[in-house]
Amino acid sequence: MGIIGDIKDVAKAVQQAGNLDLYKRILDLQGEALDLMEQLQEKNRTITELRQQLEKKRKVVYHLSVYYGAGEDGKPTTDGPYCPHCYDVSAILCHLQVYEGNGYCPECKQNFTVK
Repeated sequence: MGIIGDIKDVAKAVQQAGNLDLYKRILDLQGEALDLMEQLQEKNRTITELRQQLEKKRKVVYHLSVYYGAGEDGKPTTDGPYCPHCYDVSAILCHLQVYEGNGYCPECKQNFTVK
């Protein structure tokens, strides 16, 4: 059944027993339960949206020792380069600072060769 159905059953039984104070309290609890269910649904929608955004962001391809954004064809794009250590260990996309073929990650402080 579910929590709302259970609360309705209890409220009905209490109403039939004639305890109005308890009946009012149960109706209040039912309202609070409905509010909590609405909040939970909203949080679940937010989680789903964030997961979808994360999936879009994580479309990367490992290419020449670092990660780059992946195009629709699965080939590397100009989006990047990203630190392979940070992505492999923590699933974090950290842009490398690139100078003359060397990449430095400001997050994990490692150096990489960027071709």
